[in-house]
Amino acid sequence: MTLLVGIISIVIFAFRVANSESWPTGSDPYCFLLGVGAFLIIVFESLLWLRKKLRLVRILGKPKTWMKAHIWLGLLCVPFAVMHSGLRFGGPLTTALMVIFGLVILSGVSGLILQQFIPKMMFQMIPHETIHSQIPRVVCHLRNDAEGLIRQLNRDFAFEKMQGDLLHLERVEHEALRSQFLIEGDDKRNRGGASNIKSISAPTIFRQNIPKDHPLVKFAKEYLDDFMSLKKYGSSPLRDSVRMQREFRKVRTELEESQVATLDQLEKICSERNELHQQYRLHLLLHFWLYVHYPLTILLLGLLGVHIYFGLYYW
Repeated sequence: MTLLVGIISIVIFAFRVANSESWPTGSDPYCFLLGVGAFLIIVFESLLWLRKKLRLVRILGKPKTWMKAHIWLGLLCVPFAVMHSGLRFGGPLTTALMVIFGLVILSGVSGLILQQFIPKMMFQMIPHETIHSQIPRVVCHLRNDAEGLIRQLNRDFAFEKMQGDLLHLERVEHEALRSQFLIEGDDKRNRGGASNIKSISAPTIFRQNIPKDHPLVKFAKEYLDDFMSLKKYGSSPLRDSVRMQREFRKVRTELEESQVATLDQLEKICSERNELHQQYRLHLLLHFWLYVHYPLTILLLGLLGVHIYFGLYYW
């Protein structure tokens, strides 16, 4: 339907140009109607944020329907605006208006394309995907789990306390649990951000007390402390999955057979930490266009107001 309306409007414009002695401008009756139509579409497009705020008000229609209308009407607005201008930029105000309008459309189309591919990439590449807002909490859980595994071999071990730890109160409870429980299995997280901790009998390695200069403890202090941190992750070499696997293989050759299981669990936790960072980056890529689209839309509405005022004043 939208495509049909766009084609008809272009045909009418071409017919009027062919049968007119002068090139049409914005004051031409048909071009003026196209301008009014483009303005109304832009106003409607801007109301989408309000519909999202009133998500539970069913009388306004489904958000999915609004989004479809937002996309198709936004595309229809392009030929309307271009024909309203008479295929010319005009003065500084109209030129700025058309440039901003083009950037709004371009950013919106970019966002539409990204949303077709990135969610599929996240589903395929991130098996432990969690709610985006819960990523810091899950990272804290992973850090606590890693610390607990090492403390079962060295009771004095502790990571550097994180500033603003989201799980400060929970850490106290976890300390009591770690004397009785050992994290085991695939350690898959639920979407609420909590880890799955299985109650089992502590194996022999639980009663070991390896020294501070043990390869596993040194590895944890040198690499895992920063890697499992919220703020220092970016400087950790373990961000590179190839480097991470190489470092774990190196440490594995220095451990006793009874300690390898703990290292395997730590490697799984580190892999999940990298997945969470990858999810964070993809989520940022998925939504970065909004930081361009929203401000430019507000600027576009302001310029439209000025354009309409001067257009009517000098008409």
